Amino acid sequence: MPTQCTVATARRRRTSLGSRLYDEDYKQYVHDSFVTGDPAKDPWLLEPPKQIETPQEANRAYYFAHYRLKHRDVTPRTEAFLVEYKKSLKGYLETPADEKSKMEVKTLTRILHSKTILYKDPAPEYQDAITAVKELAKLRYYADYGDYLAFLCTSFRQKCAAARVENADLLIGKTWCQVQKVIAKEDQSVEEHKDRHGPMAAQGRPKTPMTTAIFTACLFLDLDFDNVKYCIDWYAERNKNAHSNVTLLIRDCDWDGLGRQLWKDLNEIPNVFGADDVRRMTESLGRLRDQFFLELTATSRITSDEAASRLEKKQARERAKETARREQKRKELEAEKKRAAAVRK
Repeated sequence: MPTQCTVATARRRRTSLGSRLYDEDYKQYVHDSFVTGDPAKDPWLLEPPKQIETPQEANRAYYFAHYRLKHRDVTPRTEAFLVEYKKSLKGYLETPADEKSKMEVKTLTRILHSKTILYKDPAPEYQDAITAVKELAKLRYYADYGDYLAFLCTSFRQKCAAARVENADLLIGKTWCQVQKVIAKEDQSVEEHKDRHGPMAAQGRPKTPMTTAIFTACLFLDLDFDNVKYCIDWYAERNKNAHSNVTLLIRDCDWDGLGRQLWKDLNEIPNVFGADDVRRMTESLGRLRDQFFLELTATSRITSDEAASRLEKKQARERAKETARREQKRKELEAEKKRAAAVRK
């Protein structure tokens, strides 16, 4: 029984026959001669230009997006993109001299031809895997460049001490993790002040002695402040990952950070270790949890008596160090005054 030849079947056959009979030059001639892009003639034959360099090409791309939205069934993802594409093209056609609008249209055109708008959002499991791979890549960078960062930070501290930069003593006796934590707190206090009082408000601006000391040292030593600050952040982050992170958290009495780390690791043990190791690892981390926490959940952390006593001892040691530092500075100032008086005599 002969098959019924529908319009769609005939169109497919004609297209297939044309692709076999005619070379590319002839097909381009037919396209240029008969497919003009006029919206009054077969708008479904319109194709978006590969690049947008002139208003004419932008106008052709605008009609493409317009008729695709009006006459074609498109997916929600494609529809959202075409709406944004049409809006950008309209803005470019209204102001062709605007470089920002032109760059936006070019970027959206590249995205359109790359077909990335058809891709689905990654599943949560896939996104977690990508995040884990990125974390492993970071660890590789920390391992490869950790010694170089240590050299940069150590040489910076030595230069500050040798040049007797003002407040350089703030960098002495502290680990770079502690320095980075102080800088982060100072940056946070400045941002909170800006949010409350505006970016130009100088009254009541919080003091930032650590950041100021590093900035002054950079000016004195002719170094780039942003680069030095980034190296300190990078080296501190490297130390947190390369060294025993839990030991640092316990030493610094960072119970909130320790609680987050234990809660995360205890829940991830079944996904990382085999069945034989799950029980042993859970018991080991459970003993550490019970040593410093009476209660540990995703949102609340109640520390134990041992954690509280460690924090009190740490604060007492810090107060004693601060007192000794001030006394040492006072003695140095008195000695400097005596030397100056002896020189005047």
